[in-house]
Amino acid sequence: MKSWLKWTLVVSAFILALALTAGVFIYRTVTRTVPDCYAQWATAELIVAYRKDKNKMPDSWQDLQPYQPQALHHGGLTFEEIQKRIQIDFPSLHVLEKAYPDRKSIPKIIKTKSGEKAYWEGAEPNQLVNLEMQK
Repeated sequence: MKSWLKWTLVVSAFILALALTAGVFIYRTVTRTVPDCYAQWATAELIVAYRKDKNKMPDSWQDLQPYQPQALHHGGLTFEEIQKRIQIDFPSLHVLEKAYPDRKSIPKIIKTKSGEKAYWEGAEPNQLVNLEMQK
């Protein structure tokens, strides 16, 4: 095989691998990361709205459902879609009402079911709830 043909095949394979990697990254970002970020933010808004209204933390997702219209940052996700993406340790929610010396020490009570650790800047759900409880 001629050397220019070998190089063409190597470069083509490399470009194809890059394109596939970029495609997987974009697909994952659009279908998982971005919706999970919106779901986390909306969940924090739901919890804060419930807490302000009832003066206690919610016990279940059913408690939060009536507050769905108050979640402004839902990214088009329905309440059911948010619920499918987010895991809340409801019995431990009360610990988010305590003051913490820094944001990094706030426990992770609200998490994504996918394990995604990304969130919108300034909108980590546990920090949002904690910050609102300190006002």
